[in-house]
Amino acid sequence: MGGTGVHGTEARSAGRGAFRNDVQGLRALAVLIVVAYHANLGFPGGFVGVDVFFVISGFVITAKLLRESRRDGRILFGEFYLQRARRLLPALAVMLAAVAVCAVVFGPIGSVHETLSLGRFASLFSANIGLLGEGDTKAYFAVGADRNALLHTWSLGVEEQFYLGFPLLIALLVVRRRRRRTQQGDLWSFLVLGALTLLSFAVAAALVIRPSERLGSQFAFYAIPTRAWEFLVGALLAMVVDRPSRWSRRTANMTAVVGMLLLVYATFALSGGTPFPGIAALPPVLGTALLIAAGSGGPTLFSPVLEHRLARWIGDRSYSWYIWHWPMIVFSRATFPDAGWTVPAAAVLSLAVSAASYRYIEERFRHRPVSSDAAPAPTLTSHSADRGLVRLRLPVVCVVFPLLLITTVSHVQPSLTKLDWLGNTDVIYRAHLDTELGCKGIPYGAPTPCRWEGGDKGVAVLFGDSFAGHVSEPFVHAATAAGYDAVVVTMAGCTPMDVEDHGKSPDFHRSCREFVEKSIEAIVADPPAQIVIGTDLQTFVSEPDRWVRRSSSEPWARDEAERSAVVTSAFEQFVVDVERAGAALTLLQPPPRLAGEWQLGDCAPISVGLAPGSCAHSEARSEAERGRSDAVEAIDNAARVTDSFVSDPADVICSRDECAAWRADRWWYRDVGHLTVPGAEALTPMFERLIARGSAAAGKAP
Repeated sequence: MGGTGVHGTEARSAGRGAFRNDVQGLRALAVLIVVAYHANLGFPGGFVGVDVFFVISGFVITAKLLRESRRDGRILFGEFYLQRARRLLPALAVMLAAVAVCAVVFGPIGSVHETLSLGRFASLFSANIGLLGEGDTKAYFAVGADRNALLHTWSLGVEEQFYLGFPLLIALLVVRRRRRRTQQGDLWSFLVLGALTLLSFAVAAALVIRPSERLGSQFAFYAIPTRAWEFLVGALLAMVVDRPSRWSRRTANMTAVVGMLLLVYATFALSGGTPFPGIAALPPVLGTALLIAAGSGGPTLFSPVLEHRLARWIGDRSYSWYIWHWPMIVFSRATFPDAGWTVPAAAVLSLAVSAASYRYIEERFRHRPVSSDAAPAPTLTSHSADRGLVRLRLPVVCVVFPLLLITTVSHVQPSLTKLDWLGNTDVIYRAHLDTELGCKGIPYGAPTPCRWEGGDKGVAVLFGDSFAGHVSEPFVHAATAAGYDAVVVTMAGCTPMDVEDHGKSPDFHRSCREFVEKSIEAIVADPPAQIVIGTDLQTFVSEPDRWVRRSSSEPWARDEAERSAVVTSAFEQFVVDVERAGAALTLLQPPPRLAGEWQLGDCAPISVGLAPGSCAHSEARSEAERGRSDAVEAIDNAARVTDSFVSDPADVICSRDECAAWRADRWWYRDVGHLTVPGAEALTPMFERLIARGSAAAGKAP
């Protein structure tokens, strides 16, 4: 969020008096529920505070523009944009600069690049567009998206884009109004804005209910065309309450109660799983509009709370609190992952930082005198041009400064990842070879960068999903050392068997099936000497929403026993198909699985470097073994049917009693199931043995 119409002290609007203390109180309420939501304080729908801000912004800005047009007969676009820039940009620039510097030390190591990249967009008022370009993995509620310390700047982008275009629309309506009688012109303006509101809402609702391939729920959430209706509801309200209210006290109180109930409902009944911002956005938007409307004629039932000194104090600082709270929450969570108190503490501490930002940045720049262009068409003299350049200096600096700093940090960051006190994350969080070289999804037989020359013994193939990819390093080393050309053939998330996965899109399923079928055809047509298969079968059984079936004509296997039977049968058939090539075949058991959703990428570099134990996750060996038991059984069954070899890395990765992400001065796990590059490299002796065993079985022992 941003702007005078959202978080500032400039709450001058239509209705009672020039300044609306109750609107300031609504700002305070909105930022409180957003911060509480991000701090995990039991507000599942607290993200609707953003929608509250959007309505307030549309209301206040429209009232300001209409008041100016009636007073001066025109809208001074230069003054409007300059005021918005002075109000928003200095605090935003300082926050972006601070986040860029802190991200490489205190930010989650798995999102430093994404944070810096989004910072560039945020500097140019387009963070929402940057997130649109990232696809579904950057959905606001997606797993891992909350590691980006600048994720919240999407709403700033939406609002700043609204500020760019909306005054032009109001100016057109004002011109039209002049050509008609006042009342008729006002009605025409209201109808135009009303039609645009309905159109924007209809598009948002349609895309949320039925996402298309190109424009879906992501577009509905982040894009200005599908968020504009929330601002326009506030704009319509400003036009309606522009005239003195004749509501009785009772009517105003009832309206305010309904509005507050809608806000409370949205805050506690909605959640990240609610399709949004379609129909589900109506309660917070209409609730805010009702509260503003009810307060336009005088005090209401909620006025003592909304107009309280503390509420107004928080409302004044709501912009700064919004822009600072989320980075501080993200950094505290990454730096102190085991301390549950850090997130609420960071949320509270961010208010103190916000108070300082408000006093020393917002107020300092916002209240500097801005010269006014009184003449409708100033003469383009050297003096006026120089004056224009001076007035543009602050906005330009506020854009260029964070951009240059972010670019500098991006260039320096790779060197910092090699420092021991920052965890040497260049090594422990390095991508595996199949990812690093960009060969995921390339079937066997096609040209690929994932081929290494090793000798004249033929080809050894590592085939599978990401559970094959995460052992690329020891496989390539062992195969080439033994005289084989090594080829890595992987596709992340694509378990090599013919099943439909309810958790994957039809497009992904088609791509996966094509990848597997083409690879098997090439393997059978031109058999390699050895094939090593690595895959993740466990999630199909252990995750309740991973329904599976062999074909579209069969019902979904929903319970655990049914899913296990389908997976076992499908994987056995896949191994039988591969066995036709006549190559020495080895099946890899997955690593023992840690519980929960832990990821190394959630930890801050400084925590990984100075206190690795505070960030590491561990599990009793017996529990970790239980976490992969269905996969082990299915792989052992396929090996018995095809007389294949089986290799199990468990005794290398885990001690006798425990499986731990950090053990014996080594990071083993990247997440609860995948290995780090150093963890994988520790399996090199095991791979040397399995390659030698395959050579012996094929009669090609070294």
